[in-house]
Amino acid sequence: MASKTFLIPVPAGKTEALKAAFAEMAGSRENQCVANRGVMGVTREYVSLQHTAAGDVLLVYLEGD
Repeated sequence: MASKTFLIPVPAGKTEALKAAFAEMAGSRENQCVANRGVMGVTREYVSLQHTAAGDVLLVYLEGD
C-alpha cells in the first residue's frame, strides 16, 4: 500500500473558511466526500491543521492502492 505525507500552507486569513469547509465535509457532504476518495483509490486519509510561527499549515497523510 502506497502512502504520501505532505504539508499545504494555509493562506493568511483563510483558516476560518478552511475550518468551515472541513465541517461541511464531515457533516452534510460526508457521503459525497467518502465516495470521492473511493474513486481516487484513497483508503485512509488524515488531515490535521497545525498552527506554526510561520503560519497555519495542513498536514496531510494519504494511503491508497
